[in-house]
Amino acid sequence: MLNKRDIVLALAAGVGLIFSFPPFHTGFLALFALVPFFLLLKGKGYREAMLSAYLTGFIFYTGTLYWVVLPTVAGGIALVLFLPVFFSLFSVTFVFFYKKWGARSLWLVPFCWTAIEWVRSIGEMAFPWLSLGYSQTYFTPLIQYATVTGVYGVSFWVVLINVLAYFLLANRDDAKKILLLSGSILILVFLPLLYGYYVIPEEDLNADVKIALIQGNIDPYAKWSKEFVQTNFALYRELSLEAARRSPDLVVWPETAAPCYLKRHSHYRNIVHHLIDSIQVPLVTGAPDYRYRAKDRKVLYYNSAFFFQPNSRKFRLYNKIELVPFSEKIPFEDHIPVLQKVNLGEADFSYGTEYTTFDIPQGKFAILICFESIFPELVRTFVNKGCDFLVNITNDGWFGRTSGPYQHAQMAVFRAIENRIGMARCANSGISQFIDRFGRIYNQTSLFKREFAVNGLEKRKGSTVFSRYGDIFAKVCAGVSLCCVIVRILGRKWA
Repeated sequence: MLNKRDIVLALAAGVGLIFSFPPFHTGFLALFALVPFFLLLKGKGYREAMLSAYLTGFIFYTGTLYWVVLPTVAGGIALVLFLPVFFSLFSVTFVFFYKKWGARSLWLVPFCWTAIEWVRSIGEMAFPWLSLGYSQTYFTPLIQYATVTGVYGVSFWVVLINVLAYFLLANRDDAKKILLLSGSILILVFLPLLYGYYVIPEEDLNADVKIALIQGNIDPYAKWSKEFVQTNFALYRELSLEAARRSPDLVVWPETAAPCYLKRHSHYRNIVHHLIDSIQVPLVTGAPDYRYRAKDRKVLYYNSAFFFQPNSRKFRLYNKIELVPFSEKIPFEDHIPVLQKVNLGEADFSYGTEYTTFDIPQGKFAILICFESIFPELVRTFVNKGCDFLVNITNDGWFGRTSGPYQHAQMAVFRAIENRIGMARCANSGISQFIDRFGRIYNQTSLFKREFAVNGLEKRKGSTVFSRYGDIFAKVCAGVSLCCVIVRILGRKWA
């Protein structure tokens, strides 16, 4: 059982991490927030460590992801109860190494933590929200090396500074070690900072493509009523006509801006066609879609994005590949039939399979739907298909005025830096924004305001190490962790 000290340390770590992430601009807290966590795990057995770690993770995720219960209560609760398992998994590795190598094993902590964060981004349960690296999104000069390591390299950096801070506390009576450790922390902070200020240009970037983001601010609960669909289209048409006066090259509506099966409803589709024919500008909009699979007589539903061009009645679409677990789909239900009977109020979409890209005269682009923007490898795959810029459409209106929209918007910063590519982000109720290839945000809209934003993006100039090799840094961390596990096991066998 946990004692009072354990609970206090778990609270300190959990609360410290909560205030490290958006909307709070106090990401520096993440550099020390894990120190109480390390103190909590030190000297514990596996069972106590797993329980302590789970409590810490539960406090953290409850304080940062409380908003996930708003669209689906049962699905949100399931997610918040599941994610702390990764804290417990980390605690197992911590105890495993600490029992053999003592305090020296803390140098392995950044590798293990990074590896576990990477594992959390894989498979149908993937939910890589709030990786530690995202705590630094407000400090763009500090994170420019993500072009090499990706967001997981910044997570590694955050954990490494925590390890140094832990040793600083443990050796507070040793002046020589205090000097050495303090100097190491300063070097770890100032080197990436200097590099960031060196690579980020002072001058404005080129505006190679001009994009209009239409933020309709439609109530996500009202928009699906049959009586409101026509009004919905009228509102988006009005805003688009106004934005078109600024001569954009592309108009973007958010996720499910068209609250109907657009492919099947020619009346609503013609509204879109008539609009873009009148303004002579291509348009992107989110809308649901479905198809019938004859082999098993099943209807497959998709969260989709449609692309329309002027003077044509044809259109193209992209089906969302990464679905939110427990909200858009029950994980593994396609492989375990009994799970199909579980109902948590989720949307029950099917996974898209095609990495579709789109073209306008100003360049090629991909559409990321909702939280697809938090998957580094998915975005990298699109970029390597020759994209010049990215478009992210989302509907964060479900989350109200919580921390959710801020967290979601800020995480897109890393995708821009990792691939040195500009991104236009269009959200139904905000936050809509433009992000340049250095992760700098501009022309950002407010939450729950009906408006539009028109601005330019610079086309992608070249490749990055991350674009070419992906999450190689995280995989190296996983490899180092695995090798150390093997050495630890074999060492005990040979002893």
